[in-house]
Amino acid sequence: MKRFLIPGLLVIGLGAGLGWQLLPAPLPQAWTPQEAALIQSLSLSQLPALSPDPSNAVADNESAAKLGQLLYFDSRMSGNGEVACATCHQPERYFTDGLPLAAGTALGPRHTPSLVGLSHSPWFYWDGRKDSQWAQALAPIEAGHEHNLDRLQVIRLIAKDRDYSERYTALFGELPSLPATPQAASPLGNAEASASWQRLSLAQQS
Repeated sequence: MKRFLIPGLLVIGLGAGLGWQLLPAPLPQAWTPQEAALIQSLSLSQLPALSPDPSNAVADNESAAKLGQLLYFDSRMSGNGEVACATCHQPERYFTDGLPLAAGTALGPRHTPSLVGLSHSPWFYWDGRKDSQWAQALAPIEAGHEHNLDRLQVIRLIAKDRDYSERYTALFGELPSLPATPQAASPLGNAEASASWQRLSLAQQS
């Protein structure tokens, strides 16, 4: 009987010892002053004030911010009429969507980055391919898996919506003339849209 009892106790003892090593380490009851200082230093409130942006004449204009907010939540800003900026960048989720891959008009290749503190970043997109907010903001509208729209369709939306049109005109002046332009035109679109864009005058393109 003792021959079987001793090996059994050894197995139980070894199992208990290994199991104890696999238990998670207990969390500290309180942060040390050094740890608390480090955590506080990472707060967005510790970032310096933004420098003036010479490329953005309306950076501190509340009317421009309001127009941007309205457009941000407008699902008409997409090819299928179902996707707004806020679809993927949800305020209640720290301006992301909590999904493994971004889901715009189609599934994206990466998950949605947060917009929190974005103005302080020198690079944009996961691969850093844009170096300014205005350059970054142009791309999602025309990306096939994000908004899948083109810039001409955006202008038409603003022109047809009375509130948008009035707000835009007050900020930037008269909208460009649209009657002679094609239905779709973009330097980033398919061959037909790209050709249509090249036929536009410089005044229409800008």
